[in-house]
Amino acid sequence: MTRPVADQMVETLAAPGIEHIYGIVGDSLNSFIDAQRRHGGFELSALIEALVQRAVDTPETKLHAGPLELDLIERTAKRGDRSIDLLPREFRLLEYMMRREGRILTREMLLREVWKYRFVPKSNLVDVHMGRLRRKIDGPHEPPMILTVHRKGFILRSDRPAQHILQKARKRLGWSR
Repeated sequence: MTRPVADQMVETLAAPGIEHIYGIVGDSLNSFIDAQRRHGGFELSALIEALVQRAVDTPETKLHAGPLELDLIERTAKRGDRSIDLLPREFRLLEYMMRREGRILTREMLLREVWKYRFVPKSNLVDVHMGRLRRKIDGPHEPPMILTVHRKGFILRSDRPAQHILQKARKRLGWSR
């Protein structure tokens, strides 16, 4: 005697490694399986495939850059074990930088993407916020993660010492010291 498709699918979902996907889509799946058991008569495979694809397409909820961690759901930031209190704008700025780690981000790009400005004001708005963010992220005995590239913008780096990154940027820009 064959078992109902729903029972077979429940066993498949209990397999190791599926917990993450099940945690994301579990409620939808449980209600669907209950309906399947009550009414019967249709395949779950299409639903399972759709739910697994939805779980795979779920955007990241935590960003990492070296010791820096940004939780997008809880809206918290940590560097190592140290918690960092960020204002909403600082959080958006750090998120934007973490998603583009290692790239030079110009002031214009930051104004357009973080502040949603459609014009570039002649002010030091970005520099002021960047200074505040630096003071919060970089502790007294920690290597700096936010670097300034003279006349170009800023870089968030975590994997190499700051001097190495600045020397590389100067060399690429044709500046030598």
